[in-house]
Amino acid sequence: MSTVGTINLYESAFPDGHALAEFAWGGRLDNDGQIYFDFHLKTIDIHIDVEEEDIQYPEGWKPTIVFGGECILSSSYYGTPGILVDTGNDLLRFNALPERLSADPLPFSEEEFAFHIYLQGHDSCADHHLRFLKTSQGLDLEWTGKIELTYYGGNGFVHDFKVLAHNIQFDGFYYPVDWTKEAAAEMFKAKVAGIDQFEFVDINPAYGMGSYKLVPVSGIEYGVG
Repeated sequence: MSTVGTINLYESAFPDGHALAEFAWGGRLDNDGQIYFDFHLKTIDIHIDVEEEDIQYPEGWKPTIVFGGECILSSSYYGTPGILVDTGNDLLRFNALPERLSADPLPFSEEEFAFHIYLQGHDSCADHHLRFLKTSQGLDLEWTGKIELTYYGGNGFVHDFKVLAHNIQFDGFYYPVDWTKEAAAEMFKAKVAGIDQFEFVDINPAYGMGSYKLVPVSGIEYGVG
């Protein structure tokens, strides 16, 4: 089943939230062999029929006009770090995923945000709390956090959001481009349980560059806890 869901921007002009046009969940190994999860979403385009001379750009976001276009909330799209999920000496197990993940607690003190958001413009987001939910249909994700409207000068992380994504599927791991497949395979064996359920796939076969990604061969059995 394909992923469906919404992002709710509290106290906005759209109390029922915005439907997702895209959702992706992936992972990667960095040069130190640490595992990160990346999450990406984009909403459907919200067309607002208004004359240009009628547009006003308020500080807040209650007026409808500030939601024209698409919202993108992502680590992979913008090249930000995502969420570190390295389990140290324990293997990452998709049938026993951590129930909760978090990043960028407030007050924010890191060098780089884990995620970036495009909403009214290039804004900021922090205080992320992600929760995997095992259901009879598969695996859902609940994701909450705070938004600062940086594009219009910012007034603190005062706006809340909540994402609900249903039937999410892990789409594979990236790893450093200068690693050989053999070196990557050894590292993944030391980090991820059930790695025999994955295979290397050339992500740019037409260019013959040998750029590979490790993707699931068949459906992953998901579990939480």
